[in-house]
Amino acid sequence: MICVSRRAALGCLAGALLLIAGVLLTAGLWLAGLGHFLTAPVQEGQADAIVVLSGGPERAMHGIALYHRGLAPQLWFTAMPRRRP
Repeated sequence: MICVSRRAALGCLAGALLLIAGVLLTAGLWLAGLGHFLTAPVQEGQADAIVVLSGGPERAMHGIALYHRGLAPQLWFTAMPRRRP
């Protein structure tokens, strides 16, 4: 829609603001539904390696637990490069 007069431009702006407000106010409803389709069930099984991406000790401990359960013969850790002082 092209707004040609000042009054029409104000109407377009009001409509756009209402649309944005509606999307923001209902985001909790539709984002949760969208997230449901983006998840996959956990399927633990044999693997060639367990790769633990950097991110905290909880991840490392979970990777170690999977390794001790015998799910893979190798356990790899990634790390962020160290900053130089």
